Amino acid sequence: MGMLDTARAHFPELVAYVVCLGLPLGFVLGLLSVLRSRGAQLEFSFTRALVVGGLAGAIGGIVFGRWAGGWYFQLLSEFLNSNSVSTGAWLHYFFSIVIGIGFGLLFQKDVRGLGSSLGWGTGYGLMWWFLGPLTLLPLVGGNGVDWSYTNAAALFGALVGHIVYGLIVGLVYAFIDRLWVRFFSESDPINR
Repeated sequence: MGMLDTARAHFPELVAYVVCLGLPLGFVLGLLSVLRSRGAQLEFSFTRALVVGGLAGAIGGIVFGRWAGGWYFQLLSEFLNSNSVSTGAWLHYFFSIVIGIGFGLLFQKDVRGLGSSLGWGTGYGLMWWFLGPLTLLPLVGGNGVDWSYTNAAALFGALVGHIVYGLIVGLVYAFIDRLWVRFFSESDPINR
């Protein structure tokens, strides 16, 4: 029990390391990987990242929205001083698409197959749980950030939802990206 209590006591430090160190470092390393060329691998395509990432984010957002239900949309609508569930739904889907585009921009060159898409998607969804419900939502709502174990435990359902969202984004991105490359890059005689 002593180890469990110690882990619970240090949970805010874990969140601080992820949000304040891991997130910026991962972002910089992701941008650097986009700028580096990797030989025979396809070049980075900004359009492909936007379109495929946006589609993957939208599909992941649909699944997350169905799973979370109306209470989640109601919560999001309150940030725009609205009580409309549809306002919260539109805000959710907007964020889902933007986050999916971010996945495409950061991981286009790293998603190669089923394993990498699941891994990057899971990590990306987990990162958004730390950044979203634990950090940004309380700040936007005018509350202080609460990185305590008890608050994180109360948001466990959101953790599961964000991981499922990340998995779906990773899988859908890998599938649509592979189709994009086959139809628009490999079938083009100029690119051969």
